[in-house]
Amino acid sequence: MLHSEYKAVVERQGTVLVKVPKVNPDSEVVEIKIPDDPEVAVTRPLNKLFQTKSPDFDRWAAGGFGYSIGGCMTFFMRDEGAPTYAGHLTSSTGLSGTPEEWLDPLSLAIREGTEELIIANSSRGMVVPQLEGNGVEQINLHIQTIAKSNQQTLLHFRPDIPPLSENIPMSFMDMPNEREIKIQWRDQESRQKGLINFDPGVNGIDFLKVAELDSSIFYLRGIVVHAESEGGFSHPSIGIKDDFVLLDGEATGGGKFLNRKVYVINLGSFKQWKTAGFGSDHLLEPLLIFQGGQRLPIEPVRALFTPVSMEIIKAVLSKLEAQ
Repeated sequence: MLHSEYKAVVERQGTVLVKVPKVNPDSEVVEIKIPDDPEVAVTRPLNKLFQTKSPDFDRWAAGGFGYSIGGCMTFFMRDEGAPTYAGHLTSSTGLSGTPEEWLDPLSLAIREGTEELIIANSSRGMVVPQLEGNGVEQINLHIQTIAKSNQQTLLHFRPDIPPLSENIPMSFMDMPNEREIKIQWRDQESRQKGLINFDPGVNGIDFLKVAELDSSIFYLRGIVVHAESEGGFSHPSIGIKDDFVLLDGEATGGGKFLNRKVYVINLGSFKQWKTAGFGSDHLLEPLLIFQGGQRLPIEPVRALFTPVSMEIIKAVLSKLEAQ
């Protein structure tokens, strides 16, 4: 149940973050102890203050998904106005929106992951990755808002873009380097398992999962993945129909959609990047780039990723190398 003293604040704000005593990043079980009456950030200035590097506290909570699609992964380009990591490629992640998500970071990861990556097809409407029981009614409303806001730029779509009609099956990949996280607040305690990223750039802790979308489903919606395995890595070639796009579902607190570029990059490119030492001056060749409902010409992109995306990329590569 939402604690009453925070309810009014949460109803007015899109995020609510909490300051917690410094957490040991190297422990096998990550323990987060939220003070009984914690300091809470609900505005950008306070959030920025919480991001200040400190030996005494960390910022909690944040999280989301890395998406794996038939030997590829998807990323968003953070715009130049982003509060952190402008010009970096990032995954489908975000900040906690309720105190419940402090204790249940998996629900935070699911909400952020399913809100941000939107798949659109003119004959089938807007579709989203879907886990059983993750609030499809709320997602439906979110998709309809996106459809309305993008009508002028979705050139391949009829004026009466249909609402969400189908969901794409999704499952979590078991990652060998996931850790247990234990969270305590007042008389409540929870334990979950995921990738845990400590980001010194924002003094924050992220709870991450890798979600795998059923690539056979994409065949029915316009994306065809042909993967050839070489040393455990897929090298896919993708054919796209003109009416298939990936959309950015992220919006500001004022309801304006960010319309970031969406990149699809194959894992073989990441293997080459790892061999080259993960240098930020390395150029990656995306398989697909989308923005504003349109497919853009392919052009190389600098391998500049947020820490959460690097955590996900390295975890996926480690899993493939272990197979």
